[in-house]
Amino acid sequence: MVTDPLADFWVHSVTVKRHAGAGPSGDIYAAPEAITGFVDHTARLITTPTGEQITATATLLAPAGTAPIPPRSVVTLPGGISARVLTWTAHTAPGLDLPEHVEVTLQ
Repeated sequence: MVTDPLADFWVHSVTVKRHAGAGPSGDIYAAPEAITGFVDHTARLITTPTGEQITATATLLAPAGTAPIPPRSVVTLPGGISARVLTWTAHTAPGLDLPEHVEVTLQ
């Protein structure tokens, strides 16, 4: 049986509304989905794929296999604070005995 070696760290529950496109009235989102993970409220400067530097106000770490959360999605953090997704990255280590996870930077 394979278990998640990071399972003890998934102590926060968040709600994700994945960005699904734009319509005539603005952004369109998929139905809200609850996921568990770890929220780090450390602010840090990141560079977007277009070269823009933005301050990320929090980072969500989630279990490997979490479905992609595209930029412009909205994550509601513990305490009811909503944040917009800047980036989503899957950290994988195929063939290595290292823990895998997903990292989502938020603004």
